[in-house]
Amino acid sequence: MINIGFNALFLLFIFFNSFLLLKYSQSKENILIVLFLLLLSSPDNLPGFDISPLISNISSGFLGILFYHFIVQKVNPEKKVIKIYLLTVLLILITCFLGLIIKTNLGVLLYVWSVVWIFIGFIILWKAYKKTGSITMKRLLNAFRGIFISLVSIIAIILLAAILKLYFGVNGSVQFGIHNIQTGVIVVLLLISLLGFFIGILWFFGSFTWGLLTGTTLDIKIRSTMIYSIIGVFFIAFFGLIDYSLGELLQSLFGRFVGSEFIAGIPATIGLLAFFNPVRNRVEKFVDNKLNTSDLDFLEKTETFTDALTGESVIEGFEEYICENLIQRLPITKVALVSYDKEMKSYKYNEIRGSDIEENSKVEDIHLYLLENRMIRNYGPLNENQQEIASFALIIPIIHDLEHKWFLTLGKKNDGTTYSKKDEEALTKLANKIKLSLKFILAYDNIVKNKFNETLQEKEKRIENLKQQIKELEDKLVE
Repeated sequence: MINIGFNALFLLFIFFNSFLLLKYSQSKENILIVLFLLLLSSPDNLPGFDISPLISNISSGFLGILFYHFIVQKVNPEKKVIKIYLLTVLLILITCFLGLIIKTNLGVLLYVWSVVWIFIGFIILWKAYKKTGSITMKRLLNAFRGIFISLVSIIAIILLAAILKLYFGVNGSVQFGIHNIQTGVIVVLLLISLLGFFIGILWFFGSFTWGLLTGTTLDIKIRSTMIYSIIGVFFIAFFGLIDYSLGELLQSLFGRFVGSEFIAGIPATIGLLAFFNPVRNRVEKFVDNKLNTSDLDFLEKTETFTDALTGESVIEGFEEYICENLIQRLPITKVALVSYDKEMKSYKYNEIRGSDIEENSKVEDIHLYLLENRMIRNYGPLNENQQEIASFALIIPIIHDLEHKWFLTLGKKNDGTTYSKKDEEALTKLANKIKLSLKFILAYDNIVKNKFNETLQEKEKRIENLKQQIKELEDKLVE
């Protein structure tokens, strides 16, 4: 039963993650990890199965190469690995040929070959992370760290087992106790290494799947509805199991008194229903905090949108990116980014969608909402004057300090309902993410402007010097 359960869990992990990668991935190199996972599911790699040596050698020989190729594609896409594939094919053929001659399965050599290349892949990934500090590299390390732990544990198991066998061979018998502490220490280390192997496998199962579901690794974006569906199925199964168990318990205890098995199970169902919703809400809140599947995750998308900008400054492109995404993805009538302009000495609409108001035009604020560093909600009828800030249903401060004052303003919802508490919390989180990216961009924009002013001053000085030299030459010619 343990063997069947482990194999079922293993296959579920393999095929579920392969499905996610094939359906939602936008990166071509992720097919290498799909192949890596599918080779892991080869029957020869599952406990209790034994198939032909050729299939066994192919699956064990190419595991490490596929992982190495994937890491190389992430770190240095220009590097070619065709020679390593050809060398692996040659090694597989030689291993199979020698195995037929000496009647021995030499597949263990190919496992060693794969382990070596997996370690090389981890070294390349670690160096790339240390060099760039990239969040992508860090998340890849987290996703595959379980494999690394398992590999280190396997090596430790092999070395300790070899030492133990050599030690027993010298002594001729196994002895434990205070007179043979060395053996006890080796056995304890062996058990720790074995535990480390299983921890690494479970770590890989959990971290890799969580990374895919939350969109934090392998450039994959999954709809949050799918994750909520998984949570819903889990809760329904959990609820049904507990409800059935409690019903059976209450039936056995009180069924003969109330005269009905159905009536005996009612208290369990009512109690679980009262317990179900609060727990589900807490879990969904936890998932919301961890989800990274939204295209509005500006910290993750900073590099993407800056690469796509053409003919605009970074700040203008950022404003356009935010408003365009919000108006497309949220059921609202309009959205705008508002900031204080020192030259205009008033607030202006930096970027606006869903309204005929001109960009960079002055904001009218008869209620002085923008002087307050807090969220403002317009509960009553909105102002009909579209230039007025009171025509927006929700005003959220992004930055409010001496240097910069920025607000995110949103119109009413398309269905006519008001913004709920959950809406406010979600939009506040969004404003905080915008704030982090916006501060970086404003700092960058300030550096660029200062550099431009310095360059302009230098050129003006050179022009003045040239004018002075020309004047001196003209005076000499006159003389």
